[in-house]
Amino acid sequence: MDRFKEIEQLLFYFRDLYSQNPTEPIDWYTIYSTLCTYGLSKDSSYDSSNQDSRFITNLWQEWIYFFQNNPGINVEHFASQEKFLQFYQKGKGEDLCDCYKLYLSFPKDKMEAAVKDIFSFIASNNMVNGSKVANRTRSDSIVLRIVHMEDAIKVINYINSNPNLYLNALPTNPFVQRYGVVGFGYDYTMSYNSVISDLIANYIAQKRTTNTFETVSFNDFKSYVDNLYLDLLNGVDLEQNVYNVIKGEYQSLSKEGRILNLRNIIEMISDSLDSRKTINDYLLTVEKFKNPEVKKTEIENIKNQLYQNEIPRENQFNQQQVNLLKNYIIYVTQKFNNDEEQTFGYLANYLNGNINGITRDNNFRELFAQYLTPEIARQIVGQNVKIYISHVMKDYNRSKDDKFKMIFDKACEVTLRKYGEGHLICALNNGLMGNYKWFSNDENVRVDMIHNLPKGYFNIYAQEKLESLTSQRVR
Repeated sequence: MDRFKEIEQLLFYFRDLYSQNPTEPIDWYTIYSTLCTYGLSKDSSYDSSNQDSRFITNLWQEWIYFFQNNPGINVEHFASQEKFLQFYQKGKGEDLCDCYKLYLSFPKDKMEAAVKDIFSFIASNNMVNGSKVANRTRSDSIVLRIVHMEDAIKVINYINSNPNLYLNALPTNPFVQRYGVVGFGYDYTMSYNSVISDLIANYIAQKRTTNTFETVSFNDFKSYVDNLYLDLLNGVDLEQNVYNVIKGEYQSLSKEGRILNLRNIIEMISDSLDSRKTINDYLLTVEKFKNPEVKKTEIENIKNQLYQNEIPRENQFNQQQVNLLKNYIIYVTQKFNNDEEQTFGYLANYLNGNINGITRDNNFRELFAQYLTPEIARQIVGQNVKIYISHVMKDYNRSKDDKFKMIFDKACEVTLRKYGEGHLICALNNGLMGNYKWFSNDENVRVDMIHNLPKGYFNIYAQEKLESLTSQRVR
């Protein structure tokens, strides 16, 4: 079946699922799971009623043993990515996330040989890569992240010219482009399949809201994706568009980084829906995404798009009014355990003219009545109250976090310098369990961390640091 026809059939499936079940929440994860199992019906060992039948973790030790003396590839399992076995080879400073991303799927009884064959080829050619194999069969059981274009071309051509691989491969999900049996995409530190699942969920939700399920089609979905990409490119409702797709995920990236990363993925998805695009277009597009100068320029453009309207808006008002509103938002959000939804509910009441939406605590109600009318407050926050609240809290937390982050970073720096990366990874994992003794106490960094860094902050920073350290090994 033509790949575009496959896409349309999936869109019809989701349309029917949610139109026939009007109270069923439209959940991106349901869509993601469907994409992950796409094509498995062609595997005779697949039993949709028994998901355990897909597990292949029994092969992990065999692959570790098989490659243990091969200098061209490292094979390890890391707790930070428990559902995947990592296959990687570091280069000289290359980012193992910023890669050509290739997808492959095989029947369960062909996985052992396929993995050995593919990674033996990668190892024999000394390819810098950060790849992985899932713990179960899926439409992307094998994910290859290849750093250099010439290596990506070699791998693609090798797989498509190898009958043992080409003839046994299962289809990848149709929302990734294909060349032969190899699917390909790009996602840097995000997830291509998660983003496409969010896009489909938002698209179907839009049809439910407008009661236009009958318009669901490949061409209509393509227009939806293309228009979203153009909006992101031109800075239209940037933050709302990004929030709609990725919600609160990927907070480890800067705001501008999230927007650029998402925009690049959606450009790649848009290309996947364009019959004119070829494998050469894909290779050149990823090369553009990877270019440091292009990234720098695009980040600056996004910064300008984000702040060109925001800064003048606040400057229109008396700073006392702006500070009063921000202090109220910070106080109420902290009072309700950082639940921004609660803050939104109270503030929205006030913006609609209900003075009781403002607490009497700290004389806020009296101060609002005296200095900040609902009309002025509405003008300050702009069209999206939730995004404004989120801005205020992020700015507040960023300033508060600076001190805590400095304590954490100093402890990591001293420990890394004294004991090395492996020891630091052990220290971080032990710290997550409340044991800081693996950290060096040179310059009193361990004592400072124990007494002055809240455990919750340590856990957040440690998870991000572990992800950063292991991604250099594994992604």
